[in-house]
Parts: sequence; structure tokens; C-alpha cells
Amino acid sequence: MPSLNSGVPALIFRLDRNPFHHGSLGAVRSLGRAGVEVHAFTESPRVPLARSAYLHRPHPMPEPAAGSRQEADRAAVEALDRAGARIGRRAVLIPMDDRAALLAARLPPPVRSRFLQPEVAPELPERLADKAQLVSVCSEFGVSHPATEQPGSLTEVRRAVGRLGLPLIAKWSRPWHLPADSGLRSTTAVHSEAEALNLWERTAEAGCPLLLQRLLPGRPGADWFFHGCFGTDGRLLAGGTGRKELSWPVGAGLTAAGSWQPHTQLTRDAVRLAQRLGYRGILDLDFRWDADTGAYHLLDANPRPGAQFRLFTDDGGTDVVRALHLDLTGRPVADPRPVPGRLFVTENYAPVAALLTARGGRASRAPLPPAGGRRQIEAAWFAPDDLAPFLAMAARTVRRAGRLLAALPGGTARRRGGVRPASTAAPTQGVAPRSGGRLPAPPASRAPGPPSAPRSSPPGPEHAAERRHGEPLPGRPAPQPGRRGAAPPADGDVGRPTARARGTAGSRTETHRRPAESLAAGPTAAAPTPAATSRAAAGTRPPGARSAGRADAAGAPSAVSPADGPPRPSPTPTRAAPAPSSAPRSNTPETTGTSRKVSGDY
Repeated sequence: MPSLNSGVPALIFRLDRNPFHHGSLGAVRSLGRAGVEVHAFTESPRVPLARSAYLHRPHPMPEPAAGSRQEADRAAVEALDRAGARIGRRAVLIPMDDRAALLAARLPPPVRSRFLQPEVAPELPERLADKAQLVSVCSEFGVSHPATEQPGSLTEVRRAVGRLGLPLIAKWSRPWHLPADSGLRSTTAVHSEAEALNLWERTAEAGCPLLLQRLLPGRPGADWFFHGCFGTDGRLLAGGTGRKELSWPVGAGLTAAGSWQPHTQLTRDAVRLAQRLGYRGILDLDFRWDADTGAYHLLDANPRPGAQFRLFTDDGGTDVVRALHLDLTGRPVADPRPVPGRLFVTENYAPVAALLTARGGRASRAPLPPAGGRRQIEAAWFAPDDLAPFLAMAARTVRRAGRLLAALPGGTARRRGGVRPASTAAPTQGVAPRSGGRLPAPPASRAPGPPSAPRSSPPGPEHAAERRHGEPLPGRPAPQPGRRGAAPPADGDVGRPTARARGTAGSRTETHRRPAESLAAGPTAAAPTPAATSRAAAGTRPPGARSAGRADAAGAPSAVSPADGPPRPSPTPTRAAPAPSSAPRSNTPETTGTSRKVSGDY
């Protein structure tokens, strides 16, 4: 592996607020393992990237601006300037999304002087990232591209649908302009004229033109990509061509699994395009094979590393990110030694994509160029020397899956201390109800029996704040300190040991887990009857009374022995007092994994 200049730090520059962006993690690990001091923009100190042992210091992303795009860009440049000042030395700047790449190319001179970047024309990254301008680039340089139209009215939308046929692909020319809460996707499959008309009517909301493109049928083996790093002299320093084995979403998404497959034609076309454009730096291109013509059409061009760039790590350990650092610091880059057949797998997408692809019965593969070599696997998240990001990703994935399941009709899972209530609400839009289209009927009424203590319902979002601050939920006794179920710490105390009740021989200091995500809302707890209230005050139970904290298989509360006695009040849980908001943030180094990390200014 070539020796990188460890005296020159690097800053991973990303503005897309996506905690599952595995490409940024790959860049941090690639440079960190080579001894480079790596900084990165992160959403918070608790996202998977911020937990990497190879990240020297996380820097806060600028908050999404409520004003114009110009104000948002100004805030991003100011955040980049602050990060450069904190680093204190010129650092290699590596944009990881399109908006960051476009801003990096147009930085004002005072900010640009803090970083090392490839010298390219300021407008060139936008010519590639803007999907409307890419159409003209392909036409100018003779690169195959699907038939694309940019309608200017509803009438032109109808004509374009008639010419291109259905289904077709709708793309927003500048997806980084889409509002975060709009629900608009950068690329959408359109199956009717009405869908195309509805999308065009949202052009003002999207902030960029709508493109309609002929659909090239997807099939296994038809999707390809190129990654390359072009040096200051325009020479291809590192990279290669790969084939998408699985994508997420299936058929038109990111690479869930891909393999390194040398493809002479695609490499030649990509290098020729980059050299004719005068491009310098890292370039990511996406192609799709057209079964009708046999041509490989360029679908997207990204002026920055793709998320799966670590697939193209050669036999000497060089990838496009390391090659860029070597070139910008004046060090030579060895000739690439490809590893054909190498695999890249994204653990949080590949299993589901494989299942859905198999169920969909995809068509036969396109013709493939010959490939050989040994088989290596590069995981997007799992790394034996850096486990924390993988564990954080897995925990977030499980929580997100739980929220999705809870949103399904009747999907609130049965929890300890209660039984899932029967739902009478209409099913969620787009989700089929159970029982052949009918909602589950409410349980039959039970015969009246002896009154019992009220059961508490599953906690809903309205109780999330009470859980975070250690207050008991309605209808539940307060948890005892030092035992499971005690109040979690405040946000500032997450992950820190919290003092428990001392003075007993068995007391000890425990470490809190992070507070759980808000659970699906449930019905409020039933109010106790007057008779039950009087018995509770007297500390007695009627014969045959049942406990509120357990449920048997039939859904009824389980019996409690009279020997249990009256319930005992629980003491109020104790926790460490949070630091005052005016206290200065800590920037002292802390040992994390194999590197020495400095906490970010959040």
C-alpha cells in the first residue's frame, strides 16, 4: 500500500442528512487506516459515522435553513469555514454528495484556501450532476443516453407521454433542491398520464424542472457503474467498472450488492468523456444496458465518490479516495492492480433486496464480459477493527423496522404489562387490511366478574417525554432505582455511568442505554372504579383478583396469590443532575477504539 502523508488531514464534506450513508464511513475508514487524521460532517454525535474508531473529530452539519436556497448555501459555506478553522491546517476536502460537490467547486477564495481540492472549472460539476444538462453533455460528446424530454406545460406532458410510452421515468433535474418534507423522490416510475401530470404540477414546489425519460427495462446484469480518480494531469489513477447484482429499491436504486467486473468498452467511454471535459478528481457514472440496441446508456453522472467506491480497492490497498489524497499531497500513485470478482455488500439493504428480487422472478442476465480472479467481500458496515458503526446501524435499522410494523393495522406488538388492543380505525393508506380486507373484530364482552386493578396501556408518543425525564407512565408504579425499568438519563447523560442509590451492599453503578424511540400510540388506561380505589387504599384485594402486570395466553390477567400482600410504594428514581445549558462543551480527547478521537462541537 502506498504511504499517505499523515501530516495532511482530510475532511469528509456531506450535506445530505442521511445517517445510513455508508460511503462516508468507507472514506473515513480508508484514510484512517492509512494513518490520516480524518474529520467529517455528521448529523449528531450518535449517528453510526460519528462512532467510528477512525474518525478523529465529527463536525456538526448546518441545520436545514427555513429560508431560500441561497441562505442554505451560505450557512453551509460558513459551517465549512468553521470546520477548516478548527482543523487548523490545510486539509484534503472530499465531497460525498452532489450539493456538497457543487458548493466545493464555487467556494470563495478565503474558504477555499483552507483546503486542497482538484482544479476544475466551477461550472463543470453542475453540468454533470444536473440531469437536464447531462442530456446536452451526452449529445455533445456522442454518449448514449435514453430519450429524455423536458415538458413546459401540461400539453407538452401529454405529448411526451405519448412519444415515450408507458411506463416511463420521471426525474427532477436537480434533486438536491427538493424540500426534505415534500415526499418527492429524485426518480419515480410513472405508469399513467395522470401521474406525470400530477408531478409536473409540483414543479414550483420542487424548485427544478421535471424530466420525462424513456424507460430502459431493468434486468439482472444490465446495470453497471464506473468509479475513477483522475489526477492533476488528467490520467486515470485508480478505479474500475462494476456490475449491480442487487439494488435498493429493487430495479432502480443504490447498489445493495455489486461486483468488480472489468469492462473495456465502459472504461474507454468513461475515460474519454472525463478527458474531453477536462475533469479532475473522483467521478461516478451509472450505465444501463439496452437489450434492444446493445448500447450502454449513461443514466447519471456524479462529481464525487459513489457510496460503493470501496469495491474498487486494488491489490495494493489503493482506492479512489486514497488516490485523491496521494495526488493532492504530491505523492506518486502506483499503477492499479485490479481484483476482478471482488464483491461489495450493503448489509442493511442486500438481504431484503435479494428476497424481493427472487420473488419478482427477474429476467435472464445480459451478456457479461469474462471475469476471473479470487473472490473478496467488502462489507459496507461490518469491520472487525471498527464494530461500533455496524452495531449503531443495526440498532437504528431495528428501531426503524419496529416503527414501520407498528404503523401497520393492528401492528402494535404485544408488550409486557398489557395486551394489544383491537383496532377499529381504518387501515393505513397503501397497506392491505388483514382478514381478507376486513378489520379484526373487537373481542367479545366477558361476563362480569370481580373488579380488578386497572391495566396500563402501551405507552404512546404522548408519554415519550415522561419516559425521557424519568417520570412514571400513567397507571404504572414508579420504577425502583438501580433496577431494570428505572428512568433513562437525560440526552446529555446518554452512555455515561449514572449513580444509583448507594448505602446497600448490593448497590452498584450501571450504564444507561439510550432512550427507546416513541412507540405506537395506544388507548389511555381505564379509570379505576370507586370500589377498587377504596380497596387499594386499604391495601386489600378481593378473592380471585388479578394482577395488572401479567397476561395469560387467552389475553386475561393472570391470578395473583393472596400471599402477595398489598402493593408497596416505589421510591422515586434518582439520577445525575444534567449539566447547565451554559456549561462549555468538552473538546478533550477521548480514546475510542484504536484511534484518539476529539469530540465535536455539538
